[in-house]
Amino acid sequence: MASPFVYTGVYGLSPVAFSAYFAVNALGFVLAAGGGGALVERIGAEGALRVGLLITAAAGLGLAGLASLSEVPFPAVVGLLFCLTFGLGLIIPTTMVLTLEPFDADSGLAASLAGAAQMIVGALVAGASGLVFDGSVLHLAIALALCGAAALITNGFRQRA
Repeated sequence: MASPFVYTGVYGLSPVAFSAYFAVNALGFVLAAGGGGALVERIGAEGALRVGLLITAAAGLGLAGLASLSEVPFPAVVGLLFCLTFGLGLIIPTTMVLTLEPFDADSGLAASLAGAAQMIVGALVAGASGLVFDGSVLHLAIALALCGAAALITNGFRQRA
């Protein structure tokens, strides 16, 4: 995604400093993925998925809202991207569990197809956002907000089906 360009281009971080802030985002993912099991035990997989989706969508929409109004303070970018990756740490493992649940005998095939779908969608979104990225926080924020909102809406359709 465009976060390296935002961190280094907009906020002037060195590659080493970017690595440290990227590690902060990775920590959010790891904390959520590690603690997600306890959350699933407490509120179920569907509930944990909803929590992750809400956190991710709110962080993306919050960043887009801030970016559309003015220059976004660096701590706000770091904090909102941490929240976003924390939400992803709940979403990604939980969706894989929910996806594989109906496929006892064919779970290996189902896992490979689900993983391939994740990679394809990720590549398409990264490519599309790269086409419109202009070096500002706004385009990164819009891409993140659209993905978060689309995931939340898609989950609502999935639950009705």
